Amino acid sequence: MDSEERKMVDALSTADGSTAEKEEALKHISERLEEYYILNLSPPDELMGALDRFSRRSDMDIALKNKARRLHKKYKSQSTSKR
Repeated sequence: MDSEERKMVDALSTADGSTAEKEEALKHISERLEEYYILNLSPPDELMGALDRFSRRSDMDIALKNKARRLHKKYKSQSTSKR
């Protein structure tokens, strides 16, 4: 995981970040996961774990939680089918 991915994970993990920051982080994570998929690479466990944890948090916006849940489900199923 590179420094840009680490920043995205940190943006999702921080409690004091704004909704816009979290939405932007999810957008970047989505793009990164698509790149991994196109290159036929498994996504980093850290990114998938961050999406899973974020989707389970009770204090987050429901639309963002649902987006994280959909991303996790989509790329988790795709990564397991490649192995």
